[in-house]
Amino acid sequence: MKRNVLVIADLNQAVPRMPQILKYLPVYGWDPIVLTPYTYLGVNADFEIIKTNYKHNFALLRKILGLDLSDSLNKTIVKEKLNITSNNSLFDPLIAGFGAIFNYPDSDKGWIPFALETGRVILQERDIDALISCSSPVSGHIIASTLKKEFEIPWIADLRDLWSQNHDYGYGPIRQRIDKRLELKTLKSADLLTTVSFPWAKRLKELHQRDSVKVITNGFDPKILEMPLSTLSDKFLMTYSGRFYEGRQSPSKFFEALHDLISQGFISPKDIAVNFYGSNHLWIDKEIKKFGLGDIVTQYSWIPRDTAIEKERESQVLLLFNWENPYENGWPPLKIFGYMAAQRPILAVGGNKSDVIQCLLKETNSGYYVSTVDEVKKHIKLLYSEFKLRGEIRTEGNLDAIKRYRYSEKAKEFAFLLNGL
Repeated sequence: MKRNVLVIADLNQAVPRMPQILKYLPVYGWDPIVLTPYTYLGVNADFEIIKTNYKHNFALLRKILGLDLSDSLNKTIVKEKLNITSNNSLFDPLIAGFGAIFNYPDSDKGWIPFALETGRVILQERDIDALISCSSPVSGHIIASTLKKEFEIPWIADLRDLWSQNHDYGYGPIRQRIDKRLELKTLKSADLLTTVSFPWAKRLKELHQRDSVKVITNGFDPKILEMPLSTLSDKFLMTYSGRFYEGRQSPSKFFEALHDLISQGFISPKDIAVNFYGSNHLWIDKEIKKFGLGDIVTQYSWIPRDTAIEKERESQVLLLFNWENPYENGWPPLKIFGYMAAQRPILAVGGNKSDVIQCLLKETNSGYYVSTVDEVKKHIKLLYSEFKLRGEIRTEGNLDAIKRYRYSEKAKEFAFLLNGL
């Protein structure tokens, strides 16, 4: 007999984790009913979605700046609208201070009263056996905490993004202390906390002084493994797809290693191509020119996800640039799971050893972790030598280990936790 779980999540921000997990949850005996703002425009017939009203924060400011209600309102966009070009203008702390005060507990706070109203009706009229809330936004946890206390229903709080311990925390220390108190108060009544990595689980256990914190990692769409493999490029093609975060990731070690290997004659420039798919970055163009790689490295604009998968699967090597800040070592980028599903060797460059990326590559045998220029050179030489010998680079990924990261498996893990409440 199937049971019902009410899921409180802004699906605009919870993709792909929550929609993918909830898609497969009924297979394991749980039917999800998702409470989300009406701003969600995605179409998904795999589970029930109930859209609530939503009051946009700073609606007047958006109107003054000429922004649609659906547009993101962040520091970069505000500065562009006000024609402020300096990276360190006096306006920056003003924006940060304004956000710290008026975006409390987050910019989605206008959703809370509407979600509570609708959630109460659902819990009164339907048989709901458990709650799941998902952050970001943290408003989802506040909604779930209130409903948990009123209806005494088991609750899992899923922190795919941490709260006061967030690696990308955007406010000052005073606001962070306030957020920490609210986090402790809000999540105290949750039966379980879940997050996406063991380093983050450790932080949550220490902050909340509880052992009931479980890890359910992110993953990939199982359908990727069902897609036919692409024909490999006849060049030594290395590909990076996705967003690039300036100041947090750097291609310089890779570019320097590639420049040295070409200059020393180990690699023929006629054999190699490096493609970046995503937003074109001027600062990456400068790095490309700095190392004289303009004829080899090319930046392309965003491409559809299915096309990106094809580009990844035809590549000899997939590039991943690790986070340079040690505090971010618990944040596995979503692309590593897609890369594993593409079943092409991964070269992860930079960052700090003994992090989640290194552990994932070792567990699945999906690629190589290199943190110094010399290590990058060594592994590119090995890969290029195999390419010259065989005409292709063989993948040695452990498919059984890779399959454990399908979102269908993550749904099974969530169902196991729900069954134990």
